[in-house]
Amino acid sequence: MKMKSIASQKVLKRIELKRQNSIESLGLDTRSFHCLLSGGLKSIERLKKKSEEDLLKIKNLGKITLERIKSGLKEKGIVLNIYSSPGEFNNRCQLKISNYQSQIIKLNLTIAFLEKRKKKIRDEIKKLRESLL
Repeated sequence: MKMKSIASQKVLKRIELKRQNSIESLGLDTRSFHCLLSGGLKSIERLKKKSEEDLLKIKNLGKITLERIKSGLKEKGIVLNIYSSPGEFNNRCQLKISNYQSQIIKLNLTIAFLEKRKKKIRDEIKKLRESLL
């Protein structure tokens, strides 16, 4: 008897997990729900891997429907993937890295300039002290 109870509890847990991961749990209006289904997105897991750009390619899914979907996801604390592909992510990272590298170079040049300026000022102060003595 206990074996059936444990097995049925496991089945109920699996059903509950599937229900929670279903796009039905987002509380979307009919249009938004059917747009996602027509795009082959039945689970939140698959949905959150898509970018806005990907979703807008789905037939009859426009900006308003997209906002409703994002709102439903936001209520669950989920955001859409902001990159349309891993390559785009890598490209953006490389761009940021090169921007940071150029900023570091500029800062190093500024530091070198200020160090030279500091040395000149110290030399001038030293000459002024010597002339006053």
